[in-house]
Amino acid sequence: MVRGKAQMRRIENDTSSNQQTIERYRLHTKDNETNKPIEQNLQHLKAKSANMLKTVEDLEVSRRY
Repeated sequence: MVRGKAQMRRIENDTSSNQQTIERYRLHTKDNETNKPIEQNLQHLKAKSANMLKTVEDLEVSRRY
């Protein structure tokens, strides 16, 4: 099957549209990588609060005796 100029132009436009979509996806995923330090900080704070809770419990137990 032979494709005409108009049909080839449509294929080229679709290809460039796909490329633009891929670029938007890449930019979006790069933006999400900046959230990783926030998640790491949140995990650190959760661990710190768990340690503080354990310390408070230990102090309460030691105060009973």
